[in-house]
Amino acid sequence: MRPHKLAAPLRGWWCVRVAAIALGLTVMGCGGETPGGTHPATSSAPRVWPSSLSLHPQIPETPPPASVTLPTGSRGDLVRRALLRRFRDAKTMQQLPPEAAPFTSGRIATIGETQVGAPPVNQRECRQWTQGIWSVTDSLHEGLDGILGGAFLVDTTKGAFGGPILSEAIVYASDSTLRHLSADPPAGCHTLRLGDGRTTWTARYQRTALSHPPSEQTVAYRLVDEPGSNPTTWVALARHGAYLIEVRLVVLPLSDDPANQQVVLEDAIRQAHALAVKTL
Repeated sequence: MRPHKLAAPLRGWWCVRVAAIALGLTVMGCGGETPGGTHPATSSAPRVWPSSLSLHPQIPETPPPASVTLPTGSRGDLVRRALLRRFRDAKTMQQLPPEAAPFTSGRIATIGETQVGAPPVNQRECRQWTQGIWSVTDSLHEGLDGILGGAFLVDTTKGAFGGPILSEAIVYASDSTLRHLSADPPAGCHTLRLGDGRTTWTARYQRTALSHPPSEQTVAYRLVDEPGSNPTTWVALARHGAYLIEVRLVVLPLSDDPANQQVVLEDAIRQAHALAVKTL
């Protein structure tokens, strides 16, 4: 990869990684410190939350694998059609249409780059909670039967990345695999050191209860900045038969009340689950 740094300051602790597939660019915005290295939680100044992303496009030396052609009516096609295109004012971008692929496809990593998250620094076993369920499909023994679909939605009504940022994944797999993907993390993953290759930061895993879960098999959690108490990433997973739906969400501005942020998460997982029930 040949990096081309475009932009500037980032405040707060959070990370969003987006691959502009059609353009052959990787755009990352991640943060762990305020400009100048002052930690937001230990600074005496009021906390300032991010208003923009730091963009670091990287031009791949080789293009990503081509998207998978899915026969109309196939399981992969249905998974792709079951992904959200719009949620409130957030919507998919023309350059990043929802897509699906078998677990065995080289396209899985490209789909994964549309998912909200950040890799753990030294805790590879924690990646499904920090990066999303797509990140462990390479270790699942589903063969050609396993299907992953992914979508990325962003609210640009107040400028680029000016509102909620949302990603969705749908996995079709065996019951044992879906139970594994929706399980709680081991104790060693309750405090997580995350990084983007330039900075690192710490987050805590916290389970949260939804007021109106869309199915009996629904799990929700949030990643909270450490040592503060502000949720930076919200996640909900819901089962629908042989499918698991995951929604990962960053609500901007992050200064919004956490209770309001959870309402956004609940709305998102209910809408995603309803479309999956209708389509799959």
